Amino acid sequence: ALNGFEGNDCPHVCIEDQHYVHQTHEEANSVLRELALTLAVLEKLDIKRRIDQCQSCEAASL
Repeated sequence: ALNGFEGNDCPHVCIEDQHYVHQTHEEANSVLRELALTLAVLEKLDIKRRIDQCQSCEAASL
């Protein structure tokens, strides 16, 4: 029981709080998802950069 209120006795403020917490949680999740995608892209760019470096080293040593 939140704030000592049961089910339907739950005051409007309590329900608003629950909605706010849920919304904040959703926003946090989408931010984390975007961050994860950004990190994945950066990682791929870094791997590509390393591959390019290797290829230019190989080309130079030929």
